[in-house]
Amino acid sequence: VWSFQAYIKAPNANANDEFGVAVSLSADTLAVGAWSEDSCSTSIATTAAADNDCYNSGAVYSIFIEY
Repeated sequence: VWSFQAYIKAPNANANDEFGVAVSLSADTLAVGAWSEDSCSTSIATTAAADNDCYNSGAVYSIFIEY
């Protein structure tokens, strides 16, 4: 029987980021795309980017799933 376990959302969600436009699951890793995310981040980070200065630059969020 399936039961709700978690709610997944971008750590810096804004309107029109398109979070969830692409989703991929491989073994225990979930990747979620947000092609209109406006952050200027260019590296893998463990915290959410605080800026919105790079219009529609996009982002991918990777989540490790334990089960």
